[in-house]
Amino acid sequence: MAFKAEREEDGPSDLGDPRVMKIDEKIKQRIRLACESRQPSEGVWYVVYLKPKWILRAYKEIEFKGVEHVDIWEKDVSVIVAEHYKVSQEEVALHPYGFPRGRVVNLNPSKKEIATKAEMYGSQWAVYHGDDLPGGTAKWQRQIVGAFDLAPAIGRINWRFDNHEIRTDYDVEALSALLGLDVSKA
Repeated sequence: MAFKAEREEDGPSDLGDPRVMKIDEKIKQRIRLACESRQPSEGVWYVVYLKPKWILRAYKEIEFKGVEHVDIWEKDVSVIVAEHYKVSQEEVALHPYGFPRGRVVNLNPSKKEIATKAEMYGSQWAVYHGDDLPGGTAKWQRQIVGAFDLAPAIGRINWRFDNHEIRTDYDVEALSALLGLDVSKA
């Protein structure tokens, strides 16, 4: 699953900002290669509130094989949230269901080990979400499509609600208390 640098609601990502990227050089190299290749990909994403704005954190399968939401939360998102709010990363890591999240899935992947871009873009894609994005799902569609390089497949993307992607009340309340703000309404 590929990783894209933090994306702000109204601005471009910044791969060079050391405050954004708290990951090792090997991962940074994989990110650079993915950005150059611009290959459509499955993956997972979070929308995280880093006061004063919500940002998209997208992780493409093409670079991070088999990684799941909880792995990404523990190894990257919780670190960024903890540093931003100056709280314990260990405590933040306990609440991976506190912010909106989702996943991108290729519904008819190629049987070949390496598919061409034409085959990838010709596929049907699904973006699963918990229907709990700040400002509504439509507000985030362009950013999510861009983060997973799906623009040429735009007519073949289905946006689907999935109970599995809903935030849990427990984690929303725990993160709200830990961060000192209401993450359900931030």
